[in-house]
Amino acid sequence: MTHVYLALLKVSKGAFGREANNRAQEFAIAVQQAKSALTLLANNDNGVRVFVAPEYFWSVHDDIGQSEHKLEGPLTMSRSAKHGIYKSLQTISRQAGDLVIVAGSIFYRKFKLTSPSQALNVCPVLQNGDFLLKSYKQMDDGFTRRNDRDLQYKFKDNEPFFQAGGVNFGLEICGEHYTLNQGVPKRLKTWVEKSHQSIDIQIVVSEGVTIKSDSVVAKNGGYVAHCDFAGNGVAVGVYRAGGPFNINNAIPPDSATGAQINGGTIQSYKLTV
Repeated sequence: MTHVYLALLKVSKGAFGREANNRAQEFAIAVQQAKSALTLLANNDNGVRVFVAPEYFWSVHDDIGQSEHKLEGPLTMSRSAKHGIYKSLQTISRQAGDLVIVAGSIFYRKFKLTSPSQALNVCPVLQNGDFLLKSYKQMDDGFTRRNDRDLQYKFKDNEPFFQAGGVNFGLEICGEHYTLNQGVPKRLKTWVEKSHQSIDIQIVVSEGVTIKSDSVVAKNGGYVAHCDFAGNGVAVGVYRAGGPFNINNAIPPDSATGAQINGGTIQSYKLTV
């Protein structure tokens, strides 16, 4: 049996300003708070420590779309800005040591000279300054065309899976938990059926989804961790793999921090897999 000490960042996109200049600094503070909370919770145990942030954490949110049909949503950033975030994350991860950081998602655009420009959404996972995974969201939630009618959504193939300390983690980004483009259902479930890999902890980072029982593939005795960024009704919680998956039935956190400058708090859990 292995202990997993898990911290989820509970923060509402409504608490973020129109600028993202301080996002890396805010994230670094959150990571250090999570590391401290998990160290206290672990009490010298050498279990796996994990920190999770929500989808679109790194994006500026503003009104997007055309004319009277504008809605609030994430803005795409440049590819160079994405690489700047990667560098910041590597520095933050080195400072955090063996803490696994599931860093939320980065929504960016890549300019192409001979074809339409592309939009991509990637969730990096790091430990000790190294990338364990760069998971590209494989479905378009509609924000691409709302940013720019000429943008085309693109993804890169990767396994939605990483290991740390002998624990198997599956990772889904928002609507991947339901379905993919072209009718391919439930990304992690589809991958598990093909790979025959077991999942100890299924992580879903999102902006506005709920956990669906028929999409859960965490093994018996495992867990589902949900970190959402939807707004005032932010659903952040951990569930046993057997459910139920209503936030009212979530496992109570073992500890929670006070609010950060952006109103965010960190919920921490001691899990055994």
